[in-house]
Parts: sequence; C-alpha cells; structure tokens
Amino acid sequence: GGQPHRGDGFYESKRNAIGANTKHYVVAVQRPVSAVEEAFMTARRHIYKVTRPSTGPARASAMQELLEVYRPVSRDQAQRGWESQYDKALVHCMHGPNCRNGARCTVGKRKRELNLICGSILSIWHIIE
Repeated sequence: GGQPHRGDGFYESKRNAIGANTKHYVVAVQRPVSAVEEAFMTARRHIYKVTRPSTGPARASAMQELLEVYRPVSRDQAQRGWESQYDKALVHCMHGPNCRNGARCTVGKRKRELNLICGSILSIWHIIE
C-alpha cells in the first residue's frame, strides 16, 4: 500500500528479446524501507521489486541496475507488449516459437508440466528402476 514512489512503474527492454523482434516488459515497485533502514542508508539506494508478465516476481534491483537494461514507459505503452508476453509465455519459452531447444526449453514459461511419482509405488520403486 501507500503512495507510489518515483521510479515505480512499467519498463521496456532497451534491446529486443533473443530470437524475437519484441521487447521484454517488467513492472518495478520500490520496496518499503523501514525507519531503521532509512536512518542508516548512506547511499540512498532504494531497491525495487521487479515482476515479469511471464514468470512473476524476479530478482529485486536497484534503479541504476534496472535502467541499464530497461527504459521507463507509460502503462499504456507497456500494455500491449505486457499482455502479449503474458499470453506467449503460456506455450513458448522466452526465446519464442523458433527456439533451437524446442518444447524442451522452459526458460521464461509460466506453465510447466511435471510428472510426479507418489503413493504406494514408491515402496517398490527400487525394483521398477
């Protein structure tokens, strides 16, 4: 909650995505700083929580690090790209439909298929293996 901070908002990658003619999008929100942290901050280096449309929360970054890769854009400018990236991430990795690893690549996908072996079969698994 609270008021937005300077720097909160949408960002577009400066370079095109690998193997695609599209940009990547993220939203960054400044992590709240406690009164104790504020008192001891000398560099005034606020940390931003970064979220991607494909995979959700990403590694938190300082604004300087964020601006090395992304440029700020308005919500309206980011909307179409954000929605496209979100939709594509359901079926394709971040490298796009022409990825050289094909369906095996899961980098940046928001849904993965897992096969779990569980239950009473586990007690005899060493025999089956």
